[in-house]
Amino acid sequence: MYRRTSPNDTAAALLTGLVVVAVILALAILWRTLVEVIRIYRAAAPGSQTARDLWRALGALGCAWAGAALLTIGGWTEAAGLLAGWSFLAYTVFVTARDTRDQTHAREHTRTTGRLEEVLRWPVPLPPIHANGVHP
Repeated sequence: MYRRTSPNDTAAALLTGLVVVAVILALAILWRTLVEVIRIYRAAAPGSQTARDLWRALGALGCAWAGAALLTIGGWTEAAGLLAGWSFLAYTVFVTARDTRDQTHAREHTRTTGRLEEVLRWPVPLPPIHANGVHP
């Protein structure tokens, strides 16, 4: 026996599909962000100012998430979601900006610390002379 699908069934199936796609996309973005943050933490020299700033930022994110958990327990779920989301965004922007700054500084540092001989090939090497005294 053929069952006719109602518009409500079609809408529910479409909405379910959209939610599944949104969840998969959110998890992929979260995974990529975490991989990038781990790379940035590993690139920071231990004990450097960058490493200290990154760990402070991670501590601030943990405190914000702990505050969001307390807000959730207190019944303020909307505020908790906003706090958790915006704090993660701020953390990600800070870590990315710090990494960009360090990479720019490293490029400038390597550009200015090269020795003259390495940059200009100084002194200029003389061309080889053949046995008969004629240049090739």
